[in-house]
Amino acid sequence: MTTQVNALPRAAQHWLAGRPRLTDVLWIGGLTVLDMVTVLDRTPRPPVWGVALWGAQTVPLLWRRTRPAAALAAMTALYVLFQVLGPVPAKIPGPFLLMLGVYALARYASVTVSVALTLQNRVQAALFAHRAGLTADAVDVGSGRPAAGSDG
Repeated sequence: MTTQVNALPRAAQHWLAGRPRLTDVLWIGGLTVLDMVTVLDRTPRPPVWGVALWGAQTVPLLWRRTRPAAALAAMTALYVLFQVLGPVPAKIPGPFLLMLGVYALARYASVTVSVALTLQNRVQAALFAHRAGLTADAVDVGSGRPAAGSDG
């Protein structure tokens, strides 16, 4: 008797293929939880509202298929709010989560809208990263954390 190791993953993939909204909820829900857990490993421990604000940045991705521009705009606003309020010690380097919003915009919006809003998003993110003191030499790219000895 031959065991098909791929049978269950293929069945799940086939089942989820016809349910894009459920797929998005599962994927984005998991990403949000993972995202929030990553900021808990800080000293001092960040406030609950700060962790929730950090996690909230992924929630607009639920509308990535139907309203990609609004999803990216909401993600950018939440990122900016997070950077301005600074609730988590040792700032998170770079707007990495915004890349998911940029991807969704590129995938689901027209080229004209996609290019214009992507450029606007990158400029805004770069300005706030600069304001927050997040420079290339202050980030340990391999770990995604500020480099040792940096004040970022």
